[in-house]
Amino acid sequence: MLSYICSFVNFLFLAQEKWNPFDAVNISLRNLLHKHPGYFLIVPEIAIIFGALIVFMLATFLNPKNDEKKLVSVDLIGLSLLGSSIFIRLSQVLLNLSPMIAWIIGIILFFVLLVLCRKKYKIPYIGALTYGAISALFAVHLLNFADLPANDPKPWTFGALIGFIVWYISRFIKQKDWVPSLALFWQIFSISTTFLIIHETSRHFSIELGRYWGGLETFDPFSIFWELTIDIITIFVILLAWNHPELKRNRGEFFALLMIAGASLMFMVASSDLVAIYLMTEFSSICLYLLVGFARSGKKSPEAVLKYFLVGVFSGVLILFSGMLFYGLTGTTNLYDINFLLSVGHPYKGLIGIAMAVMIAGMGYKIAIAPFHQWFPDAVEGSPAPVSGYIALAPKVAGLCVWMRLFLLGLAPITDIWIDLLIILSMVSMTVGNLSALKQTNVKRMLAYSSIAHVGFVMMAVVAAGILPGELSSFHSQGFQSAMFYMFCYVFMNAGAFGVVSFLENKGVEPTLNGFRGLSKKEPILAALMVIFLASLAGIPPTAGAWAKWTVFIAAMETTTLLPLVIVAGINTVIALYYYFAVAREMYLQDDKEKSTVVPNAGIAKSIPIAATLFVTAVTTLVIGFYPAEAWKLAAHSDIIFIKVGLM
Repeated sequence: MLSYICSFVNFLFLAQEKWNPFDAVNISLRNLLHKHPGYFLIVPEIAIIFGALIVFMLATFLNPKNDEKKLVSVDLIGLSLLGSSIFIRLSQVLLNLSPMIAWIIGIILFFVLLVLCRKKYKIPYIGALTYGAISALFAVHLLNFADLPANDPKPWTFGALIGFIVWYISRFIKQKDWVPSLALFWQIFSISTTFLIIHETSRHFSIELGRYWGGLETFDPFSIFWELTIDIITIFVILLAWNHPELKRNRGEFFALLMIAGASLMFMVASSDLVAIYLMTEFSSICLYLLVGFARSGKKSPEAVLKYFLVGVFSGVLILFSGMLFYGLTGTTNLYDINFLLSVGHPYKGLIGIAMAVMIAGMGYKIAIAPFHQWFPDAVEGSPAPVSGYIALAPKVAGLCVWMRLFLLGLAPITDIWIDLLIILSMVSMTVGNLSALKQTNVKRMLAYSSIAHVGFVMMAVVAAGILPGELSSFHSQGFQSAMFYMFCYVFMNAGAFGVVSFLENKGVEPTLNGFRGLSKKEPILAALMVIFLASLAGIPPTAGAWAKWTVFIAAMETTTLLPLVIVAGINTVIALYYYFAVAREMYLQDDKEKSTVVPNAGIAKSIPIAATLFVTAVTTLVIGFYPAEAWKLAAHSDIIFIKVGLM
């Protein structure tokens, strides 16, 4: 499988290079085509997606050259099997046939369509193969929505393929105004389809909670709630990046990477196996490296990418090594199986503690918890504001979800080993994040250090969940519920703050304290919105952030064991007030004397996407602040979504 994926990536890049001889593409394609039919029998869903991508890229590569003879000489049988696999799946879904019968009928259907396209409509074989495969792939997934198969219950799994298609089509269409619209449409479609499935609006819809793909992923209320939240984050970033000057030049690549990263993080949230966690973490990281370095004109962008890449590679090695240790000690990488083995007693708990420590270091770099945070402020500062907001939200949310699954599920029977370590990490993260933010003059960098401190508060809630589990498990405890609620509120208030920064960047203003000086007189509405977001981040009522911090403190104060952690958290809450107030002071109490920082007048049409993001995030922050009970039920008890429709 690894060689198959490597061949796919190799072909992806070789086919784009004009200087590359055809023989190199020929060899790479041959490796793919000979492996593909076998993998279709093993993992049909994955083979269909990869097959369609290969056909699509091959058609784009060969059509301008008008080179069907070379195509046939490469491997006609392999290419035919590749295209027919789509129709095999179609016939299996439509007629409910056995795999062998579906294989025979699918091949017949494929060649009939191919001959008709060639003889009657004069469409070249490669063109018929390409557009037939893509159309069939869409049809397969639409059928999946209508009659959900047991092996792929989530519509957003199609998001990565949409991202690839957006990127590839955009390479050949000069006008790219359609790209953000398509990306936004897909994210909304993903959310609406998910709710459609949940509410069972059709008798054909079927959904089962449980583990899929051999236990690699778990479809449960926890995963679906945070997958939808990542969808919402992606929508916010799409709107913020819509007219960003640094992201206009290569829109196709940017939005494709954003969608692929979002799909990877959604898989990561649902991962219940260390192998899946590693693969999805690395796949999303590759997209994030490219997103961080997207603004090539920025002076700090190369440094940000280099630091992020080097740290990301090192952390990936740590996660992989930790998974190997877990497998060597327990014989499994599945978190449910690890939980069972540890609960019945394991002779090597000390060695498992070492594997756990390595995993903490690896995931700590990914979510930028102190002391593994050094790369994060540089990456946030060196990126365009929409990307800064994305890496401060989506990877952290996904990483913290993995963190909760790891400690509150896989390692729940050995809380005595990891609880003290997490207490120390929580204290260090809060303190380092807040003290470092005090001296920052760049608002993006300040928000980066602020997010490190907020991760410390989430960790405090996770620790409370580990010490005081609920009646059934840690997933029903006060600590777990407060962690869920805190993360949910954090998404809106932080997205809003980065939205204001993005608005100013669009107008050519540097995101520094000087750039915010006198903003209340030039943009009074924008300044008022920023105050709302800063107040929520600081935990000042009546905002969502106030209730979020309150619930975490309540959960931690249920036991005297966490009293030192509560005291440290209280001190850090007071410290954070200073640097949040510093931004508000510049906006309202300082006059802008430097003409160079005056905000240029921009048309309202260019600000509508950002204005929509700011409106939604501000309203949500205030509504949760005034009516926290309903939001608590939604975020903390995510299974309420299923209870209401009688699925649980």
